[in-house]
Amino acid sequence: MLPILMVASIFAVPLQANASEVPVTVVGTREVGEVLHLQDTNTWDIPPEIQWLRDFVPIEGANSTTYQLEDRDYLRSITVRLLGSLQGVPKVRFSLPISRTGKGSFAGILGEQRVGVASNHYHTCVAQLGGYVQCAGPNLSGQLGNGEASETYQPITTPVTVKDLSEIVSISTNSESTCAVTVMGLIKCWGNLLYVDGTEEITLKPKIVVGAENAIDLAQGGRHNCALLTQGFVSCWGLNRKGQLGDGTLIDRPSGLNVPSIEGAVHVALTSGSSCALLFDGSVSCWGNNYHGELGIGSTINSSRPVRIENIPPVIKISGGGQSMCALLETRTASCWGSNEYFQGGVRDSLEPILEPREVQGLENILNLHTGGDRSCVIKEDKTLWCWGFGALGDGTRYRGPDHRTIDPVKISGTGEIESVFVGECVMCVVSVDGVLKCWGDGAPSGVGTEIAVEVPTSTLFNRWLTKKAVPAVAGAPRVGSILVANSGLWDTGVTLSYQWLSNGNQIESATSDSYLVSNEQAGKNISLFIEASKEGFLSHFTESASTPIITGGKIAAPTSLAITGTAKFGESLSATSYFWDPTVTLSYTWQREGSSSVLGRGQNYVVGAADVGKRIRLTLVATKLGHDTVSLITPYSPKIALRTFTSPPTPIIAGTLKVGKSVTATLGVWLDNPTLSYQWLLDGKPISKATKATLKLPSSAKNKKLSVRVTATKSGYASVSKTSSTKKVT
Repeated sequence: MLPILMVASIFAVPLQANASEVPVTVVGTREVGEVLHLQDTNTWDIPPEIQWLRDFVPIEGANSTTYQLEDRDYLRSITVRLLGSLQGVPKVRFSLPISRTGKGSFAGILGEQRVGVASNHYHTCVAQLGGYVQCAGPNLSGQLGNGEASETYQPITTPVTVKDLSEIVSISTNSESTCAVTVMGLIKCWGNLLYVDGTEEITLKPKIVVGAENAIDLAQGGRHNCALLTQGFVSCWGLNRKGQLGDGTLIDRPSGLNVPSIEGAVHVALTSGSSCALLFDGSVSCWGNNYHGELGIGSTINSSRPVRIENIPPVIKISGGGQSMCALLETRTASCWGSNEYFQGGVRDSLEPILEPREVQGLENILNLHTGGDRSCVIKEDKTLWCWGFGALGDGTRYRGPDHRTIDPVKISGTGEIESVFVGECVMCVVSVDGVLKCWGDGAPSGVGTEIAVEVPTSTLFNRWLTKKAVPAVAGAPRVGSILVANSGLWDTGVTLSYQWLSNGNQIESATSDSYLVSNEQAGKNISLFIEASKEGFLSHFTESASTPIITGGKIAAPTSLAITGTAKFGESLSATSYFWDPTVTLSYTWQREGSSSVLGRGQNYVVGAADVGKRIRLTLVATKLGHDTVSLITPYSPKIALRTFTSPPTPIIAGTLKVGKSVTATLGVWLDNPTLSYQWLLDGKPISKATKATLKLPSSAKNKKLSVRVTATKSGYASVSKTSSTKKVT
């Protein structure tokens, strides 16, 4: 029998937003340079405040009904938020997450814009826009993604790059695992993260999460995960002992499953054992563990299905961590609920759990907020950072201690003008508007290269790029035998450059110096130069020059001379002497007679014609190949073309009675080559007048004389031949 608490969890009834309320829509092509248009069917009391959001952070100055996508919007999620009054009641409306912005004419360099920092009890990971992920801290479960798991608690202080992972747009961590969203909307996770039939599974290589495709963003709790999908759906997976997956069960799931009653979500936040979704109408629904009041519903009853938080003004962002949750309200103030053991919920007069949202006193004009572990922070509209709760807040006070609880929000200096803040259990980080990343807290996961605790915002080794970068150029003639030289440009002091020459984008073996002697193999190709710039304490920078024009001056392997093979007779085939040509070489043939410019043929072979008899013939062969010098070869003239001879001409035989008045016939035998035959009968070797047929009636003048017949064969292109029979006496 299930405990009463679990029964209540399974059968809790969700409260939904008004079905007649609809999100605003955004139309237009989501590519850099294109213009997006807001479409809104709501009837506001007065025109509402419009704010376009980049990865759910307000875009400064983007407050009209249209927004032209900028370079920095590439691969970002763009939504729009409306704040106003409907029938006298404050309301908020969001557009649903659709997709991330396409490339268009993006002018930046991928990997050099940070899009996420995620930290928890132990490790921290930093993601680069369209690039890679780096992590630091303990690695007992392989959560750093370097392909191995540590056997002892010995944290890695210098950030390592996650293997087999690229094109990242978002990142999230929990105590023993890490997950990332790719450009294609897939989620890949590694570490101790999967639950199959109740069994934990350590995965050292990023693995795609099934059932969470088309992801825009994600969040991780203690041992569960939820992803915000396109069109406002939410998919969750992992541990489900408190109903934190929201599917109405307490069954752990290794694959993502859409939360059944959540539609129109625009943001997701998790605590260690609960989940919350901000919907398009500014309402918040939560599910899962409620021991500390994490669901904000006025009780401590768990719910395995989403329940709507009542009595809260319209919300424009939520953030969770540890056992508490906070919301940024449309009034630019913050409300929190859940655990307040360290004043992280902002209630000053009690350390008891906050069961319903309560406003944090002393804060206004809030631009963004983030909650993590036992502390909370906000960014005000003047881009200053204010934090409260337990631990190293970044104000330089004592790092940790049982009584180090900050009731009133304190201003944190040394951060620069802040764009975003990330609050973990043991580490906090900020990214300034100019892209500088600073962290503080536990030394190892802070990425500062040491285990010594850091009490104030400090520059880290995470994604630390060279400040001065150059695009190399290639000098020299693009010709075989020429020396190409690297024009590397200006780099930071102390930078080491490594070179690799490329041919049509492929590495040229052993071509790794700052110059390259162009070999014959590169003719017809484009050469470029790839440079890796490295410096201790910085991430390497990779850059490639523009390609040269096509390399010319190549030498085609060809014979030094050429001759004609075959018999110089009518009807015979002539060709050039054989040679193994490169298959990529194009060969053209021209056959000509001596003394004539007319072309007899253009094939590889030429069959001698009757008109060629008595003439001499030669062949011109031209070999061409892209980027190579043309080769022309001319054969000597052939001998004069001779007539063809008949094959085995037979000797005729006289058949018939050899008497005056009788007829005789010339029997020919077999003539090959199909000639034209003519006859001449002879008496005593002298021609008989008009006796030129195959049959002859013997005249009286033939008596007692010797008779014979001569057969002559003729044919165009052949030498004529005559064959005479043996003589026979006529009686």
